[in-house]
Amino acid sequence: MAKKTATVSQDASKSCKGAVGGAHSAASDAVSDNAQHGAEAHSSHDGGASPAVSVIIPVYNVQRYLRECLESVLAQTLRGIEVLCVNDGSTDSSLSIMREYEARDPRVRVVDKPNGGYGHSVNRGLSEARGEYVAVVEPDDFIAPDMLADLYAAAFGEGVSRKRMKVRVDRDHPADIVKSSYWNYYDLEDGSDPYIEPSNLMNKMPDVPFSFTVHTHWEVLYHHPSIWSAIYRRAFLEERGIRMIEPKGAGWADNPFFFETLCQAQSIVWMPGAYYHYRQTNPHASSYLKDFHLPFDRLRDIRALLDRIGERDPHVLVCFYNRTFSYIKSVLEKFGFPESDPEVFGLIKEALAAMDPEVLYGAKRGIRRDQIEYYEDVMGVLAERVKPRAAAGSPRVSVVVSMKDVRPYVWGCLDSLAKQAHKSLEVICVDCASSDRTRDVASYFPGRDKRFSVIEAGEVSIPQGFAAGLARARGEVVYFADPRNAFGKKFLAKIVRALDACPRADMVVFGKKLAYLDAVDVPEKNGVEVEAAGMRDRLMLAAPNGVASKAFRRGFIQGAGLAFDAEENAGCTLFSTKAIAAANRVALMNGCAPKRQSYRSVRSPLAYIEKRPALAEARSAVFGKLREFEGSQHNKEVARGIHCYIVEAMLADLSEMGDLEDERRYFELLKGTFGNMKSALNLPSAHFINAESYRKLQRLASMSYEQYLRRETVASRDKARVMSESTAYRIGTAIAAFGPRLLPKGIAMRVRKMV
Repeated sequence: MAKKTATVSQDASKSCKGAVGGAHSAASDAVSDNAQHGAEAHSSHDGGASPAVSVIIPVYNVQRYLRECLESVLAQTLRGIEVLCVNDGSTDSSLSIMREYEARDPRVRVVDKPNGGYGHSVNRGLSEARGEYVAVVEPDDFIAPDMLADLYAAAFGEGVSRKRMKVRVDRDHPADIVKSSYWNYYDLEDGSDPYIEPSNLMNKMPDVPFSFTVHTHWEVLYHHPSIWSAIYRRAFLEERGIRMIEPKGAGWADNPFFFETLCQAQSIVWMPGAYYHYRQTNPHASSYLKDFHLPFDRLRDIRALLDRIGERDPHVLVCFYNRTFSYIKSVLEKFGFPESDPEVFGLIKEALAAMDPEVLYGAKRGIRRDQIEYYEDVMGVLAERVKPRAAAGSPRVSVVVSMKDVRPYVWGCLDSLAKQAHKSLEVICVDCASSDRTRDVASYFPGRDKRFSVIEAGEVSIPQGFAAGLARARGEVVYFADPRNAFGKKFLAKIVRALDACPRADMVVFGKKLAYLDAVDVPEKNGVEVEAAGMRDRLMLAAPNGVASKAFRRGFIQGAGLAFDAEENAGCTLFSTKAIAAANRVALMNGCAPKRQSYRSVRSPLAYIEKRPALAEARSAVFGKLREFEGSQHNKEVARGIHCYIVEAMLADLSEMGDLEDERRYFELLKGTFGNMKSALNLPSAHFINAESYRKLQRLASMSYEQYLRRETVASRDKARVMSESTAYRIGTAIAAFGPRLLPKGIAMRVRKMV
């Protein structure tokens, strides 16, 4: 399965739902017992007046979730707590709910005040708090019953091995902060069960308790602020004068607080358990950005803070720079603000200009290549990397790149084309009304490398962009490039060599290893020429990813009257199918394929859910176009190739299914497409080249969505179990662990770097 999730039962939701954080071990129970002892001792020391932990809940119009939150806090196994509900001028029934709990539980105190924003509410709670430690719980979230007990015990070193203490933590030296992980929590309105997903913090931090500072272990600074998955020693906050900033609304006020507390803390304890359930599906939550100024305002606040406290540790600064890139990416991708907006771009440039280039370029980890590339783009450095080259008088190859909103990829694509060993080329970049800086980055090339040109096609589809570029092409050979790909230095040289070796071929089909062509000995250096008739079906499956795995003689495209359909998919599967149907002879070549560029996209969970039905409809439309073309051909080979392609494409889609309701509809839509094709054709499995895949799809078509999920889950688990129990796996693990110890130190270091 593409997504690993844990489902939360409805029964669990009735009693705090905290149990879904995972079964805590007996060791955790022992820690909780020690916490109770410590909390009671602390209370008795103050005559019962001072609680162990003050829980601050800043509340504004969250009546839907507030009871669940309060029930989870009041269900804590740690007895010595106080609960400060700070009402921030709510206009719904939130205040009456808080008053209800205050009346029935003496641990609850309600502070009612006019609306002042999230930071103002937390600060008011801090001024009212009496606990030794303070915690913040947001009112639309909830916590596991043992969260505060475990964190409070860890503050005094309980459960933390002395060997893992980078700084001293004990009864005489309690931790300034105890930090834990959290779950991302999803409860959809369609009646399906809630589910949880692990946070990045959970995956990246050690799975054992230990003490540290951000100068000895800075990993924690890379991740979500999650200030609520921690407790803070109140005296530490008072001594350092730490408070939240107070912007209007939520205003991401937790971000500067996150940096200030962690950077100033002299001792931090990490507890690997996930206790906090961070709701991702509240549309009114502060995580849904409405004003693009907010992230940039908070970045200014953090920069000012780091300057004020004199923080110059390169590791800390790299973490902050990484966060800067992350916020920029979220503004553009997750929340959809256009990079073409001058004000947005101005704020981006301001944030990047404040970085120290020596720290940025000197980072050994934490800063990715695409981030450096983006920095150089915005700061005007990237254009200088393009090497000056003269235009080719009569280019042998025309590369057409149709682009729309692919700024993270376009530099890597065009730079790899500029560095091709085959120099007789032209690169025609067609921008299809991008809303980001795709066109700006592409425009760096024509100014210095005259083989490049950029044209604006307006609001057109990617296939229409290819058509516009084809109309400008002058080369004998045409290649339609996906801008998300990069190309090896000899990529175009291999294509030209294959067509030179096959002078009668209309086109070349290539890949790392072409499939379904066992009867043909396909070389890796020079192409082999075959008659298309008799194997068109297999050619359609040999490299099924549209035009990206094919190059064409321009004269063949013109002579066959091939044209791009405005409504086909971006990979131009229909154009590719038409070309194979029209070709007389085809060159085949192994060992040549573009490389997909890696890029970590940021998606809003709700945006992802909304996008799935559109993807399903687009796939269904492609299938319809192919079936229409099949009907116009009256060619059994073409029909067979199209049928097999549809089967393979549906299986590829099904392999990416998850358990969201919209994806359920996607599953049913693809089943319907298969059912329509099957009933219309009524063909035996022998008709299909990939008969095993066809039979698999037949089985899946007979299943319900729930059956499919269970089947895939069991199959994945069994596969993992078989692999982990295999002799090869055990031997490989042993070699990986102990092999370097047997090598001389210098060689061992080189091996580790290679791995």
